[in-house]
Amino acid sequence: STTGQWSTSTLSVARRNLAATTVGTKALFAGGKTGSSSYSNRVDIYDSSTGQWSTASLSIARYVLTATAVGTKALFAGGKSDTSSFSNRVDIYDSSTGQWSTASLSVARYYLAATAVGTEALFAGGYDGSSHRNTVDIYDSTTGQWSTSTLSVARRNLAATTVGTKALFAGGKTGSSSYSNRVDIYDS
Repeated sequence: STTGQWSTSTLSVARRNLAATTVGTKALFAGGKTGSSSYSNRVDIYDSSTGQWSTASLSIARYVLTATAVGTKALFAGGKSDTSSFSNRVDIYDSSTGQWSTASLSVARYYLAATAVGTEALFAGGYDGSSHRNTVDIYDSTTGQWSTSTLSVARRNLAATTVGTKALFAGGKTGSSSYSNRVDIYDS
């Protein structure tokens, strides 16, 4: 392909509210909503080294999930699996083996945010169907162990990013019509 030029491709299933992340040479697009009450477990995988697409499946169909990658692993966490069910499932793709495994968040929720810093993947905030959450689930890629922490303010629809050794979680919704300007900073 030519630098600076656009091209197009097609996902295997049309959908919205899916999650995406990259690990190694692969970009993964997972889950999503395909209709008014239809949810997808499809994972479309683009391999930049070959230019080829393949597919896989999440263990549970869901949308409004989040994703991040740490080390050789891409993690897809939480989400809404139907109109009243919220997921604590984490689907984990290991790019070094091509294998999938699962884990669980400490609290089922959706509208959470994720980022990775150092050897840790962090999944913060969210909504459990009745309450905004301040929960942070932390996956350590070197040990495979999970731990938890908390944000200073419970919220959903927040943004997350990493710079240097710091993971930042910013803004979000704290109530039916209230929003946050808080930024929680985790130094790994």
